[in-house]
Amino acid sequence: MEVVMTLWKMTLITFLGACILHSSALQADATIVYVSDKGFSLGRDETESNELKLADAGEGIEFLVAENAAVRWAVAEFGFSFYQTVSGLEAGFLGSPMRFEFNDVIAEGLEWMPIERGVTKLASTNETGSFYDLTGFLGIRVFEQEFGWEEEDALPYYGWIRIEHSAVDATLTVHDWAWNSTPGEPIQAGEIPEPATYAILVALGALGFAIVRRRRRSGRLPIA
Repeated sequence: MEVVMTLWKMTLITFLGACILHSSALQADATIVYVSDKGFSLGRDETESNELKLADAGEGIEFLVAENAAVRWAVAEFGFSFYQTVSGLEAGFLGSPMRFEFNDVIAEGLEWMPIERGVTKLASTNETGSFYDLTGFLGIRVFEQEFGWEEEDALPYYGWIRIEHSAVDATLTVHDWAWNSTPGEPIQAGEIPEPATYAILVALGALGFAIVRRRRRSGRLPIA
């Protein structure tokens, strides 16, 4: 009887702890907005294109494939708009966005540049570009107003876009993307909300098992 009571108490404590962890995790992850079901792949046809939006601010970013896999603005009348990307100059790719690896931090302090209305190459057929025949992350920041980076107090939303370039197929695939919905807060490349429900389910199952055992031992439930 004492062993069952101890098990029941320990399980209850575990359950309550899991609830607290779950609540904390939800609060921590609630700022990350993740889009996983709208990816697209573009082939060799130069008329093929698609676009996406981060943070629902302004126009979107249009991806296209012609001779190159490329990224450019969809509808920026004046050449620049709400979005910036990180320059790949330090990596030796002049005019090409930097390729981030998983868990790299995307935040203030990087070499940010506006994306021009013209083509900004991700990969070229002459084996140049930071995404040539690779999968990686674009670092993006989004402002709520056009040319927001010119305002001293403006805080952007930081995000990432996971893309893959195939040299053999001359295709560009945009897999998924995410952003931190808290302005000014950084995000890690590939970071997504982490559900914390598994711990609660395990604790609930163990709690139910302990209660049934206790009732069986007390004679309230028949033992098969």
